[in-house]
Amino acid sequence: MGCHKKNRGLRQEVAVFLLLETISGGAGLQ
Repeated sequence: MGCHKKNRGLRQEVAVFLLLETISGGAGLQ
């Protein structure tokens, strides 16, 4: 996990998580 990197690590992880959720959720719902 990213404890040392608060902005960089979290931002990258959140971006990837959102992308995966959008692709999975979007494809599954629509």
